[in-house]
Amino acid sequence: MCFLNKICGMKNLVLLLFIFLILNSGCSTLHNSAKEFLEKKSYQDAINVYQEILESDSSDEKALIGLKKAQLGWISQKLIEVRLLRLSGNHNKSLNLLLEVYNRQNLWGVFPFGAVAFTQKEETQFARTSVIQVVNEALKENKPLRAQLYLDRYNSLFQPLKAQNQFKDLQLAVRKSGVKFCSRAYSALKTDQYYYGSFIKNLCQIWSHKNPNLKKQVMHIHGKLYSNVNIDFDIPNLPEPVAKNITDNFKESFKATPWYKESAKNSLNISLKGEYFYKHHKTDETLKHTYTVSVPYEKKYIKDKDYERDKPDFLQAMDTVFTIANAVASLSGDYKGSSSYEKDNHDGTVTVYKTKYYDETRVTSYSALKHTEEFKGNILLKSTLWGDAIEISYDMEDRNISVEHNNNSPKIGLTPKKADLIGKNEWLHILTKPLVDRLNSHLVAAWDTKFCESDFDYENTQQPIESMFRCLKVRKQNVPLNILSWFESVHGVSYNEAHEVLGEII
Repeated sequence: MCFLNKICGMKNLVLLLFIFLILNSGCSTLHNSAKEFLEKKSYQDAINVYQEILESDSSDEKALIGLKKAQLGWISQKLIEVRLLRLSGNHNKSLNLLLEVYNRQNLWGVFPFGAVAFTQKEETQFARTSVIQVVNEALKENKPLRAQLYLDRYNSLFQPLKAQNQFKDLQLAVRKSGVKFCSRAYSALKTDQYYYGSFIKNLCQIWSHKNPNLKKQVMHIHGKLYSNVNIDFDIPNLPEPVAKNITDNFKESFKATPWYKESAKNSLNISLKGEYFYKHHKTDETLKHTYTVSVPYEKKYIKDKDYERDKPDFLQAMDTVFTIANAVASLSGDYKGSSSYEKDNHDGTVTVYKTKYYDETRVTSYSALKHTEEFKGNILLKSTLWGDAIEISYDMEDRNISVEHNNNSPKIGLTPKKADLIGKNEWLHILTKPLVDRLNSHLVAAWDTKFCESDFDYENTQQPIESMFRCLKVRKQNVPLNILSWFESVHGVSYNEAHEVLGEII
């Protein structure tokens, strides 16, 4: 027994050693890959591999040293790219790549030294000069939003004390320019320019400009939008709770459209006219239920008496275990495998009788009650939006059949069941739901058509500017080209860059 314990102990030790070798081999392979990437100056790949190693073992000293080398190599490599981009005249890409270098350094806590640090210092000085030049040009062109964009985006390039003083001077100049721009923009606002006024208000908050309220513009838009929905029902015998639920659904859904404003004066009047037919009847039914049972049958064969004695000891022991387990399972009703007994033939053989089972499909009939619901309805929605008539209709015809019974025979999978009824009220909700969705789609499309599809020269008139910003209520993603051009021409920034500074356009 002691000898066996020693063997088992040795086996466990070998197994542990084997696992250790596999794991160590995996780490060794990753270290070799990272080293190859470093030698090839594929620094980003090396960084990725070292980070993978450290995810498994954060204290791997070799990986920590290698990661720092790879990060310093990446910084050095990118600074050379920054210089080449600048020398080729691609200042924007050069600036953005230098900004990424700064961001990575702060993220990693790794900073260059020696010649690499000198290169970074030199490129940063060129970059600051470039940013200052862009800001000053934007201020001369009366485009403070462009100047603000560059200050916000590249402020990390002004870290030294002397550069910070430069940055503060630039901030002050941009703020003065922004305040002047806002004063002119506010004085030029027309009464009907509420959405454009909202954009100007958001923009001017950047420079802490004292925002006058848009009282005239707000009063104007309040007279054009809707705060509520009124529904006039012309549907005979419509239950009051159903009418209220339909009204609530229309009101809540309407809030998601651009025509809604909580403080507006108007209500959108909607007429719903229609009729419906609902019938529910029951019939006695005899239904069939299919189930499966296990049917026993006997199988026999002859074998030598000496067969069991010839079996190895461990097989005989296993047979005994299985026999006991099957006996216990059969007592609990969980086991339906084979059982057997033997009969001596007195000629050196025995006849073995085994009971086995096969699955047999059976069918039983039972009484049930069949429920049939029939529904037919049509409804017409009418409304008027800014003088334009809206008319939407929807028809529906359907039936629902469900069964109810009290039969309880769980052994064959048959248990009592209640009828799954839809009901008249729910069907009325189903009938009106498409109208709610279609009305909302219609309202969004009407807004889009009115304000997004106009082709105009925004430099010659003020009114189309308001249309552009109204369009942005429904076109935050697929922004029309004329709006994109307006941001580039008037403010010197792209639409996405304006988002970068403002967060929200309106």
